[in-house]
Amino acid sequence: MPLVVRGDDAPPIKKPDPVQITDPQYRGIAVDTRYQPANALLTTLEGSSWFVEYYQQILDDDNGLNGQITNREAVFQQYRLIHEFEFRVTNPLTSSQNNDTKEMTLTGSANIHPVLVPNVGDMFLADVGDGREGVFRITSSERRSIFKETAHFIEYELISYSTPERLADFKRKTVQVLHYSKDFNYYGQNPLIEEEQYYLIKDLKVALQSMTVSYFKKFFSNEYHSLAMPAQSQAIYDHFLVKAIKASFNTDEANELLYLRAFDVSDDQTMGAISLWDAVLNQDKRYLLHAFERAGVMSAYTFTREPMMESFYHSGFQAIVYPKDNEVSVDYELEQRTKDGFLDVMSEVPSRIGKIDTLLTQEDLEGLPYEGATLIHPVLIDDFYIFSQFFYDGSVGQSKLELAVRDHIENKPVNRKLLKVLSQTYHAWGGLERFYYTPILMMLIKSVIIGA
Repeated sequence: MPLVVRGDDAPPIKKPDPVQITDPQYRGIAVDTRYQPANALLTTLEGSSWFVEYYQQILDDDNGLNGQITNREAVFQQYRLIHEFEFRVTNPLTSSQNNDTKEMTLTGSANIHPVLVPNVGDMFLADVGDGREGVFRITSSERRSIFKETAHFIEYELISYSTPERLADFKRKTVQVLHYSKDFNYYGQNPLIEEEQYYLIKDLKVALQSMTVSYFKKFFSNEYHSLAMPAQSQAIYDHFLVKAIKASFNTDEANELLYLRAFDVSDDQTMGAISLWDAVLNQDKRYLLHAFERAGVMSAYTFTREPMMESFYHSGFQAIVYPKDNEVSVDYELEQRTKDGFLDVMSEVPSRIGKIDTLLTQEDLEGLPYEGATLIHPVLIDDFYIFSQFFYDGSVGQSKLELAVRDHIENKPVNRKLLKVLSQTYHAWGGLERFYYTPILMMLIKSVIIGA
């Protein structure tokens, strides 16, 4: 029981007066909280490009700013190697002679991108211009602005030419290896990439280029000047696919894109529906909430016959992929289409090569995410548009490709190794899978490469 009990007639407790820190009339200074990415500095960073092998010191409280000391134990001097790091040279290598000792010195200066902070004593290897590789040491480092992310101005001097002893010393003292990606710098991503991921991205770039060329060679129709669905009983056009490809790829990536036509289907507002492609292009899962899920095939004869409108009716295609469950706009009176308006569903096109599993080794499959999921589903596993009902429901049973797309639209990292495996097997997919899944795979790879 407490020693003191507060009664009902006790006087109220006086609250302390609030401390007035500022004058009530003072409104403060408006702070612009907008973030200016460091890659914006690239347009104004002075100097010509010079790519070097940069050895950045790994420092702690017990290490000083020293250049390479070959007789020092590796535990006391460690480096982070950055392959092909870019300097912006402001003063090229200039030689001078000491009048007393008659020794020649070679010095220069450069600006460095705001991706690391250079320190006095950092080392780098570079071509000196006469076919020899020089070993340079940074002698001064200066910030270019007060901002958090800023370029640095450095000065350096040649201390030696490369020798087996120096290179071996660098190798044994290197504890981390990174690669500099100039493309990532422009796209606003961290341009310093771990070695394994660097080569994986490099392979994906090669695969993307190969897939882009082969896809349009295969599915672009010179007769219709658009993409035609393969091996069907009639010529079928998918307006949603063509729109997505025109939005995602540039004409310099494939010659066929110069002639690719997206036909006028504006007389039917259903063809303006939101689709899976909008979620992928915008990397936003909310589009799926309003996207149509099922699709059939509609005859071209249901579209306007006005030639001045360049209608789909005059394209030469006999049918078009048409939503079955579109969420229409409020001011649109849904046209009454008889059930006969829908034609037979698309027919599957078998693989040209055989089972995908025969193309993969156990090593390829190790470390892949989504354990237990199949690599891809057939496009016609059900009547849902492109992907299975499992994907639209977000339920168990999705393929690895569907799960990767779901990660993409939910702004989660997409596994790069999985994309590489898919790029190694796409040519063995069935015809419809290659027609629909290949562009999706290419969009995922582009997103990984440029960070879209």
